[in-house]
Amino acid sequence: MAKLFQKKQRTGTWDKPVLVNIPDGPFRLKLFGDPHLDANGCDFELFEKHWQELSVENRVFGVCIGDWFNNWLRVLSHLWKHEGDPDDAWVLFEYLMHQNGHALLGACSGNHDDWTHGPVDPIDMLMKQHGVVYRQGAVRLFVEAGGKGPIQIALRHKWKGHSMYSPAHGLRRAAAEGWHDHIMVGGHTHVDEDRHYIQPRSGFMSHLFQLSAFKKFDDFADVHGFKPHSISPVRDLVIQPDKDDSDPDKVMAFYSSEEAARYFNAL
Repeated sequence: MAKLFQKKQRTGTWDKPVLVNIPDGPFRLKLFGDPHLDANGCDFELFEKHWQELSVENRVFGVCIGDWFNNWLRVLSHLWKHEGDPDDAWVLFEYLMHQNGHALLGACSGNHDDWTHGPVDPIDMLMKQHGVVYRQGAVRLFVEAGGKGPIQIALRHKWKGHSMYSPAHGLRRAAAEGWHDHIMVGGHTHVDEDRHYIQPRSGFMSHLFQLSAFKKFDDFADVHGFKPHSISPVRDLVIQPDKDDSDPDKVMAFYSSEEAARYFNAL
């Protein structure tokens, strides 16, 4: 038991950062919302468009906040009658990872992904094959790209806290409670909102992103009458590590990858 405890102690909790090194200089970072790649309502063309833009050579990297699949299991398996063949989605995911997985810096699982309880988690296995930092539910990255220190990124599939006035309330609450990251990203609820939080004493600015999903047509939302509150399941960030932590231009967010590329190429 002591050895198991020591192993757990070395691993730490999700907020223990993992250092990721990329070449020095400005870079782009695509934030991917819930993919749900096996859903017939998934806008795969949009996902593929952004995924194919990932490129280590062009300094375009990515992160994702989980729910890669619907992954209907056990009591929910009857829902497959409304979907396509789940095997196709797994084959497709393997192809995507072999295509551009090396440009994915980090990802976490979503609640749907966590329903898998086999001896091997195929998502975790593919992530490790391609050097992606992957963890259940949440992960924290320190991306070293030169400048004035690492870019700190906190990914959680679901942040604690709800508000009828702000879908990003959980992110805002976490930042106010002392999280000290340049970029904080959440998903799960399939809605969009971008916010900022400025630490009162230091002026450190946290950029908060609540992301929607690629699941454009959702039977559950349709049946229950949930109104869509989505803009895009992707944010395309341009990050300049050499700028001060209080400078709002350190992290610039775009909904259009074309606009992000135009801004990045002009630096």
